Amino acid sequence: MAAASGVGTCMIQLCKMAGVDTIAISSSPTKLEKCMELGSFSSVNYKQYPFYSDVVTLITDGEGVDVIFDPILGTFFNCNLKCLGYDSRWVIYDAMGGEMKDVPQNLMKLLGKRASIMTSSLRDKTNAYKRGLIE
Repeated sequence: MAAASGVGTCMIQLCKMAGVDTIAISSSPTKLEKCMELGSFSSVNYKQYPFYSDVVTLITDGEGVDVIFDPILGTFFNCNLKCLGYDSRWVIYDAMGGEMKDVPQNLMKLLGKRASIMTSSLRDKTNAYKRGLIE
């Protein structure tokens, strides 16, 4: 999600340098075109395919993905859950998608995939801490 954001475009380029294929998920053809120019292997417009997990399943030949970088969380929780492959990781670094009504009932699906959830955020960090990361 948000593949055309600052973090998303950085991740696409880092993955390409590491030889890792990425699937960019974003809201417009223009944004997805930019993601492809930066090195994304494939892309899906979630406005065109609101259940983009079906498309990701096709792209990955039913295997799912190894890692999801997710700044949205709430509204796309179920689609991301379906996109995960076995022994995968889901990195959540924001929650721009709002309330997560379906989370409790779907945690068993996460367990069934042996997936890990990792979280990170810079929102509550001081400017000094952020400067230190950059340096």
